[in-house]
Amino acid sequence: MAPSNERPYHHGNLHTAMLDAALEILQADGIGGITMREIAKRVGVSHSAAYRHFASKELLLAMIAKSGFEALTEELRAIRQDDDIPIGKKFQQMGIAYIRFAVEKPAQYRLMYGSNAIDAAEFPELQSAVRTLAKEVFSMIKTCQQGRTIKASNAVQISNAAWALTHGAAMLLIDKHIQVEDITTFARDITETLREGIGPSKW
Repeated sequence: MAPSNERPYHHGNLHTAMLDAALEILQADGIGGITMREIAKRVGVSHSAAYRHFASKELLLAMIAKSGFEALTEELRAIRQDDDIPIGKKFQQMGIAYIRFAVEKPAQYRLMYGSNAIDAAEFPELQSAVRTLAKEVFSMIKTCQQGRTIKASNAVQISNAAWALTHGAAMLLIDKHIQVEDITTFARDITETLREGIGPSKW
């Protein structure tokens, strides 16, 4: 029987439920609103039970960032593998997806890359997720180069330029330095400019 101060847990996966609860709090109240006690209360377990899954708030935040990298990687990979998207549009579609992800999940994105970014070097799982996302983007660049829709120059430089542009656009939107009526249209225009810059003379 569970102790009187700890309700039986019925979610099936406490680790995932705690991450989901923490992300909800993060999106609504920011990092300051996240406490292990509040998360434990939301998922229906004791404070001590919560700490058995996440030894510290910092680890919890790192895993939230990790889940963001994984979700974004999955989204970009789906674009790369979608045969219905012309190869000349794939890199642009990835840029649009990147910007939309950041704007739709600003608090989580700040944990990944913004002012609240977690130092991946301190968390191997997070570090691995960061590398996996970078590899996915690099794979897309190589695929487009092979399809002659991106110029055959230094893929690392192209990747850095693409990241600088999309990240900068995302942060300007998140911080409300740019006001737009439609995020997708804005992202398409931005990525079209990038596409023209890194593409061959004719697409």
